[in-house]
Amino acid sequence: MNILVFGDDLTGCNAEAVLFRQLGWQAQTLLRHDQVLPPRRGVATIWNTGTRLLPPAEAAQRVQALMRRVLAEWGTDTRFAKRIDSTFRGPIGAEAEAMLKLLPERAVGVVVCAFPASGRTVRGGRLYVHGVPVDETEIARDIHTPVTSANLVELLRQQTSLPVLSLTSAEVEQGFSAVAGRYSSLGRERLLVICDAETDDDIATLARSFATWPVPVLPIDPGPFTAQYFSALAAGQNRVFLVCGSPMPTTCRQLDYLETRLGRELIRIHPMSLVKADTRAESLQAYTAQVADAFSRQQVVGVRTDGVACSGGRAVDVSEALAELTEAVLKTVPLNGLYVTGGEVAYEVLHRLRAEALEPIHEVWPLCILSRVVSGPYANLRVVTKGGSVGPESAVYDSVQVLLSGA
Repeated sequence: MNILVFGDDLTGCNAEAVLFRQLGWQAQTLLRHDQVLPPRRGVATIWNTGTRLLPPAEAAQRVQALMRRVLAEWGTDTRFAKRIDSTFRGPIGAEAEAMLKLLPERAVGVVVCAFPASGRTVRGGRLYVHGVPVDETEIARDIHTPVTSANLVELLRQQTSLPVLSLTSAEVEQGFSAVAGRYSSLGRERLLVICDAETDDDIATLARSFATWPVPVLPIDPGPFTAQYFSALAAGQNRVFLVCGSPMPTTCRQLDYLETRLGRELIRIHPMSLVKADTRAESLQAYTAQVADAFSRQQVVGVRTDGVACSGGRAVDVSEALAELTEAVLKTVPLNGLYVTGGEVAYEVLHRLRAEALEPIHEVWPLCILSRVVSGPYANLRVVTKGGSVGPESAVYDSVQVLLSGA
């Protein structure tokens, strides 16, 4: 996905970029609204429009002009979001309406003004800052953009001509059809929806629910919902391949846990069939076909060799054979993520893929690192490498979730 988030000030844009990075995405912040737009496809770009203090009409005009430019240069498949102040300052309604007007008529702007890590929560459609209604805090006396009500529906209706609905988390979880059955305008015209959220789990649940809606969604929030929403979308599309060549009991337990969570087994590899000269070519072709067939039905496919013991030089031969299998799979199936267990296996796989360097992105667990391949034919492939004897029982499962949710 190509993702473009408009933010109205620089500090907020940087905060948004970090949230994407923490979920395993590449991200960049553009400092000025008038700069040249770099063609970085597949990167979450947060663009500082500098509109926080502009009059509503001028702010709307600027973001709409920028959005038209992005659509022309990046294509109509670009996904958009609006990063807003966590205390609801600025011409939010005007900018949201301007952006929605360039999306299909059924588009929904989803406002989740919660940022629990910063003490911002929304309950009953009212915004609280560390438990205090926002209009009873210093924000009410802001010299530029005072917030005079904690009622988000009331505030938004003062700023836009679009319909504004307030939905509970329970309503959103029921799904689009159930909600649309109660609100006739939903799915028929552009509108804004305000949602409650008091915890990060609330936000993640909302994101997963909205990712299933059959209408265009424009996330409008201080950051957490946008990052979670696009991660939820990606998780429904990405493909992840696991290469598990470590015989360590820790890894075996982690793979068993993964299989339990997935509800299916990984492909058991008899490693010596890939090593012996008389069976190598046939086995490589057969395993590659088996992996490709599995990917036609599911997003996560993996191979594990821990059922057969190897030692000494043969273990090195197995690592090289697994590397050859990985390359064959990558030539057959478009992948978004690769997970590799075992130091020697990881080296041989990356060497076979002609990766010269890795850019570390995120530590899933200590000694379990998400990185990006920097150069070579598989540049930008996201890879998690993990030592065989490290990590909790959920380490492999957690790694897969990170790979699924990123760009």
